[in-house]
Amino acid sequence: MLTLRPGTTVRYSALAFRSLPAAAATQGLEGTVVACSNTPYLCKLLAQPLTPHDTDALQSLIDFREWAVRGSDREILRTFFSWPLHRVIDDASGITVGVLIPRAELRFYYEHGGAYHLREGQHLPRPESAAGNFSLRERLAVLRDFAQAMDVLARHRYVYGDINSRNLAFSPDGIPAVFLLDCDGIRREGDPTLKPRYQPRWSDPYSPGINTLATDRYLLALWILRVLSASMAQPAAGTVPDWRQALIPLATHTQLQQLLNDGLGKPGGRPEPLEYLPILTRLHQVA
Repeated sequence: MLTLRPGTTVRYSALAFRSLPAAAATQGLEGTVVACSNTPYLCKLLAQPLTPHDTDALQSLIDFREWAVRGSDREILRTFFSWPLHRVIDDASGITVGVLIPRAELRFYYEHGGAYHLREGQHLPRPESAAGNFSLRERLAVLRDFAQAMDVLARHRYVYGDINSRNLAFSPDGIPAVFLLDCDGIRREGDPTLKPRYQPRWSDPYSPGINTLATDRYLLALWILRVLSASMAQPAAGTVPDWRQALIPLATHTQLQQLLNDGLGKPGGRPEPLEYLPILTRLHQVA
């Protein structure tokens, strides 16, 4: 096994790549995730090599977890996020061509059709899913832990940006209940390398094409709404959601209802992630 000091780079030729089972590998516009037999991490091979500015931003993200943050915040970054750990560089040019990232624990996978699949967030709101059927208490645990993860980012002024159901793996067993993926694009708010990253039906209608802390607050509120209403519907800008479809009688939980109404509203009045934690924790305890 390779011995890697925290935050250091690793040469491409030093990695012994092996293919992941098709169901476990992920491939997208930003790159392809593969396994390496000589490291416990996965490697995200980037579709395009990074520019010098992007390289500096990625290394800053790696260094933040390794050296700048302490205590419970560091533990949350370690256990709730697939946070980038090492840049992978081309042997000849030294250009960044990939990044090593942590694996999700086995409990974040489910077996179906003879293969293991990540239990991605889109399975959580569904009444029936190949990944299982999830109780209100299990859903609230996911929402509580997701809000806790977003609180750490917000307090350190980091923008996730690409919040969507496929970037959130969850487990009905153990703590934390969430594991956030595709974290190498996280940037400090205002960083010029922060790129617009969003999926259809996961964009802020008040700030199209822009990722900010306010955008993250909108997407947090949207995710809570979708999980508690068991629907992937997105309310039109300026409208109030129909709470009658909720899994819990939200009409009697005026605090959460107000938080979601504000969170789905215009950027200036959106609640911080920390504001959701008391009510989500309390609802989880009594569910």
